[in-house]
Amino acid sequence: MIEEIFDPKNYFFNPYAVPVLITGFFAIAMGVFVFRKNPSNRKNRNFFFLMLFIFLWLFFASINYFSNNPDVALFWYKYFAYNAALLISSLLYFFNISWSDVLYKKQKKTAWLFLLFFSFMAILNLHPSLMVVGTKLHFYGYYVVFDTLGVIGFIVWCVPLVTALLNLFYVLKTEKSESFRKQTKLMIAGYLIGYTGAVDFFPAIFKNIEIYASGYISIFLFIVFLSYAFIRYKLMDIETVLHKTAAWIILSASMGAGIFVVLLVSYEWIKRFGVFGETLFLLGVVYFFYLCRKTIQPTIDRFFRRKKYEYQETLVKITEEAARSIYTDELIEKVCKCVYNVLYPRRLCVLLNTERGFVLTGCIEHGEYKKTAERPVVLSLEDPLVEWVKKHKRVIQRDQLDKDPSYQKIKKSAKWFIENDAEMLVPLLLKDNVVGFLVLGKKESLKKYTFDDLRLLENLGRNIGSVLNNTLLHEKIIERERGLRKKIESEVQKRTKELQ
Repeated sequence: MIEEIFDPKNYFFNPYAVPVLITGFFAIAMGVFVFRKNPSNRKNRNFFFLMLFIFLWLFFASINYFSNNPDVALFWYKYFAYNAALLISSLLYFFNISWSDVLYKKQKKTAWLFLLFFSFMAILNLHPSLMVVGTKLHFYGYYVVFDTLGVIGFIVWCVPLVTALLNLFYVLKTEKSESFRKQTKLMIAGYLIGYTGAVDFFPAIFKNIEIYASGYISIFLFIVFLSYAFIRYKLMDIETVLHKTAAWIILSASMGAGIFVVLLVSYEWIKRFGVFGETLFLLGVVYFFYLCRKTIQPTIDRFFRRKKYEYQETLVKITEEAARSIYTDELIEKVCKCVYNVLYPRRLCVLLNTERGFVLTGCIEHGEYKKTAERPVVLSLEDPLVEWVKKHKRVIQRDQLDKDPSYQKIKKSAKWFIENDAEMLVPLLLKDNVVGFLVLGKKESLKKYTFDDLRLLENLGRNIGSVLNNTLLHEKIIERERGLRKKIESEVQKRTKELQ
């Protein structure tokens, strides 16, 4: 048997094995990346072990597909791929409970019991006539066959998956923080996507039905979805531009990979129609995915905060939207939401000029608008930043404080930017008066603000400053009218009493 395993004649290039292998390496790369960011963090460690065993499963499964000898294929899948797969559900359970200290304390023993049980199942699988007992040739290569014990093992294997999902629903029900509830909903969606990967084992259970072992697709989407969740809500202790860029590229490229998967699955069926039929089918598939790309790519860009915008069109749109407001609170909320949906800053605050200085009157944190902030931002009327803006009428960029000579007098103000997580201070101007400020933090994409962003913000500051001044004047007029009306009503009542 050893000679057969290492004999090159027992292997061939199988295109169906390639995406499985790539997904495996993608999994281990993600696992190593997250682990290296903080090896001492329990979540990072558990995620690494989960990705490691997903890699082992997919790596040896791909070798199984590369095999043209049924005995060699059985060897790789039974003793390596399936034994690694058996531990995945219990490792996912470990990863699941590591999100909550309460769950971890309550269910840590249960998680270890799951792991020990499936380790025992893996030992049973080492017996030649138990669980995985043979192979069957499919259009995508050899795949194993389960006996009754193997089917029962698969059913039990699903128990930790269901329990992990119930844990998330429990957290969703008991958690009071709206931000954490959003994170949990995202995790539930990711788990449900990953769980569809169980279809990979259906060919081993339903032996007489031709089913494509497409579990690697679900796993790929599961990892990409979790990557987005980690980035969007900082669910893990990771934060780099490279990570976000890689996740964006991979998810964008997955649409093109869809063509490859469709062609793989339908290759035998297409051949029946000859060259003309193959050409038409290929053109149809390419056109279909072109339409999908036009529809889905903007959503992907929005997910990863890479949405592109036209400068002039965006400037006009935000200004027009703001100009429809007649009340200051309404205007500030609209401006915050419009700017956020274009530039995606982590934090966006509006400071309004008052007698007490420039005071926060509205902000967006964690993607949600509110009138108060977790850390209030205040700027005094005599602050050097305010004096500089009055003179230069420009946006102040934090990363240019040490580089731009014109910032010489306000270099010491870098501390204010650090304390308030600010990257850009945008003045809202009305001629020589500073009506307020827009304070923008880092972008959620971790990319730097571009020249177009700077140009948009500077012009927006002038436009919004004018609109904001109009709403403030409008509210003052309304307040005066209200005061005058009360005074008249008071005089009328007084005169009425005198006449009585």
